[in-house]
Amino acid sequence: MAHRKAWMDLTWSKTHTIAMFDEEELLALDGAWEFIGGVLGLGIGPRMRFIQVPSTLRDIPMKEWVIQDLGYNLKDFGMDPSQDLLIVIEEYNIQVFKNKVAITLQSEDTENEVIVWNWMSGEIIRIITGEIRACAFLTEQLLMVGTVLDHSPYAALDIVDLTQDPEPTLASEAKCCSFLFPPLNTDQEFSILTDYTSSSPSNKPQPFTTSQEDRLLVIAIYYGDASRMVIFVPLSTFLGKITGSNSSEPSETFTWEDWGLHGSRIVTNVSLSQIWFCYVHGMKVVAPSVNGVHIFDFNQRGLMRDISRCNLKIGEDYLMGSNICPDEDEYFDHPVESSLPCRVQSFSPPNGRPQDAFMLGEDSIVMIPSDREFIVLEF
Repeated sequence: MAHRKAWMDLTWSKTHTIAMFDEEELLALDGAWEFIGGVLGLGIGPRMRFIQVPSTLRDIPMKEWVIQDLGYNLKDFGMDPSQDLLIVIEEYNIQVFKNKVAITLQSEDTENEVIVWNWMSGEIIRIITGEIRACAFLTEQLLMVGTVLDHSPYAALDIVDLTQDPEPTLASEAKCCSFLFPPLNTDQEFSILTDYTSSSPSNKPQPFTTSQEDRLLVIAIYYGDASRMVIFVPLSTFLGKITGSNSSEPSETFTWEDWGLHGSRIVTNVSLSQIWFCYVHGMKVVAPSVNGVHIFDFNQRGLMRDISRCNLKIGEDYLMGSNICPDEDEYFDHPVESSLPCRVQSFSPPNGRPQDAFMLGEDSIVMIPSDREFIVLEF
């Protein structure tokens, strides 16, 4: 109860400072980090550190592990502490879901490629090619592939069933269904990123953890380094359509009115990192803006319970009605409506220090200031 109340009131119990890397290393090499399952992973060059972030309220101690020399300089890594899994690569993007790994290979000269394999057996499950911008696992069997045709208003989230025939490999032919976006404004260049929480809670003796029945996907459409439009979508929005689709149709298509109007929430003027994707946990997202730091909570059961009991908290915003992106918006070529309810909590970083990005976990918020020194808010 104390842990839940601390999150509801956004009152952290302690603040921890964790130095990212030595200054000399930062000048010579780029660092990478992840925050999954309550473990903060840091990597630079051939070295890696792993810190289990503590929670006094849940009797979780701070621990640290170090790998001094990988034998090569890492570019990126993925991990899943619940499986004791660490994947280190020299380039490309990684997604991990239970016993499956997906790596997106991006090329300026040829079509992008996603390779999915079983990391336990080493078996390659699927190779998918096309105008792919991102991918994310929905389930162990379903892979979401975000596609945008260059200089075209058309973008979609294609769903590939990994249990089906591995041929063909082209995303447009391999999909079992598609979720279409409204036509994009072709005056700009766009890409799509998808974020999700894949790691199940580790086997710690805790009475309560975030439910894995539903989780939030964050779809960001942006251009260059400018401001971004973010679409928050629960996993249940997609699975409800996929499981209820007509099995006689070889490839069903869902328009925005089918899935996005009532099953998502569009938010603009938030600043989510284009590099680090650990700002999602369960049904929550932490996002900075010009007005402070916001936590968007899309737990529909909790939200409806508070409303039915008139238990609305002072200082919190409840986004209940529809919102419309106007036609002069830089993202879509006509007004687009969305209406998924959510609760928004806001806070100011301690000491008023500027932050580059935030990461969110079961027991903590990790802040990444401009000086690359991590600040951990413990709950």
